[in-house]
Amino acid sequence: MKLERQHGARSAVAQGDPLARRSLRGDPHGARSLRGDPLGRMIVDARSLLLGAACGAAVVALALRRRGAGGLPPRGAPRQAAPVASGSVLAAGKVAVIIGSGSGIGRAAALRCVALGMKLMLADIDEVDAASVAEECVKAGASKDDVVVQKCDCRQEKDVRAVQRAAYAKFGAVHLLMNNAAIQSNNRCGPYEHVDRWRTILDTNLWGVYLGGLAFVQPMIEQVRVRFRVRVS
Repeated sequence: MKLERQHGARSAVAQGDPLARRSLRGDPHGARSLRGDPLGRMIVDARSLLLGAACGAAVVALALRRRGAGGLPPRGAPRQAAPVASGSVLAAGKVAVIIGSGSGIGRAAALRCVALGMKLMLADIDEVDAASVAEECVKAGASKDDVVVQKCDCRQEKDVRAVQRAAYAKFGAVHLLMNNAAIQSNNRCGPYEHVDRWRTILDTNLWGVYLGGLAFVQPMIEQVRVRFRVRVS
C-alpha cells in the first residue's frame, strides 16, 4: 500500500497534477495536503534538511570570506589584546597589595608601583626578602610610611586575612591586589609520584590565588560602594 501511494504521487507529478507540483515547490497549501502521506512527510523533512544545510554552508562561507579579507586572524596568530582601563588604579596615592613580593615578578611590580607614586603592602612567606624589596622601594623614592612588609604564607587563610586587615588598618583601602606567589616543581615531580610536592604546588598556585580573592574581593567591592554612596549623597 505504501509503495502504491508513493508511486501514485510520483505519477501525479509526472502527469502534471498542479497540486502535487505545488507540494514539491514548497506551496503551503499543497504541502499540507501531503503531510498525512508518507511521501509528503518525506518531502517536508527533506526540504527542512536542505534549508538547514544551506544556512550552515552560508555561515561557513561568510566566515572563510571574512578570514580571507583580514576579518579573522589565522589560527595560532597573536591577537591584539583589548586595552585594560587601569588608569584609575595604577595612579599616585593608590594602594597595592602584592602577595609574593620578595623576588622576581613581585619585586618588579613593587618597583613599578613606586615609580607611579603608589603605596605598598609587601607580603611574602620570606619576610627577609620582602624587607629587602621594601628597602629598594624606599631607595627608589617611596616614603617609609608608604611601604609595609607583612609575613604571609598564601596557603594559609589566616595569614592572607591578616594581610588584608593590616592593609586596611594602615591605608584604609586597597586598589590593586596581585596574587603573585607561586612555585614550580623544577622537574622534581613525576606524574605518579611525590604527591606531597604536587599538593604543595596546588596549595600555592591554585588555593593561594583563591584565598587572596576570598580575603580581599568583598572589601574592595564595598569600598567602591561606600565611595559611590558618599558621592551621591
